[in-house]
Amino acid sequence: MDWIFFSSIQKTQLQKILVSYDIACQWGQKLWSYRHGLLPARLQVNTDRLCVDTVIPKFHLQAHKPSCHFTYSLNFRVGVGRTDGEGIERDWSVLNHAASSTKEMSEGARHDALDNAWADWNYRKIVSLRESNRIYAALSCANNVYDIASFLLRKLLEANRQSELHAEQFATFCESLSADALSKWEEMAVLWEDDPKNPCPYVAESSRESVTYGSMVV
Repeated sequence: MDWIFFSSIQKTQLQKILVSYDIACQWGQKLWSYRHGLLPARLQVNTDRLCVDTVIPKFHLQAHKPSCHFTYSLNFRVGVGRTDGEGIERDWSVLNHAASSTKEMSEGARHDALDNAWADWNYRKIVSLRESNRIYAALSCANNVYDIASFLLRKLLEANRQSELHAEQFATFCESLSADALSKWEEMAVLWEDDPKNPCPYVAESSRESVTYGSMVV
């Protein structure tokens, strides 16, 4: 995994990369303090210029222990929107059928066959955007002129509408809290976003990992 990841980011001009990985909590252990230094010099990156952060996809996160639920949650990362990180998993329902026809192939033939299967999946995703837009236009009695750009634009406009709605609800919620509590939590959030080693403001102060409801413990 280390070799694959650092090979893929060579010559990148990005200043920050967010890695969504099913076991990010394990992969990130000693990545920079030890394993990064074991890689060939050509694969090592300048950590003063590039910041790499890790998260766990939302569906997979539920299977992790409670301490991971906040530290590696996409819900608390700045700039990711409503990304769930599971997009790369959705093609397995289709590509699993390729197992029977590729399991007896040579290594090179199997690589090429699977590469073609993924290319076909990516093509179908692009085509489905146009089809989704056509259906949307028909249901909304719009004109017959449609393209991917207009479909994505409608998605963006809806996201902006939802953003304004949630901002209004958040403001209403904040009005019910004391100014001291808001100031304290905001300071904690900023410090945690700058450096996750600081206390996470989203973790309850109680150290218990279970809550008792009557006779049931969850």
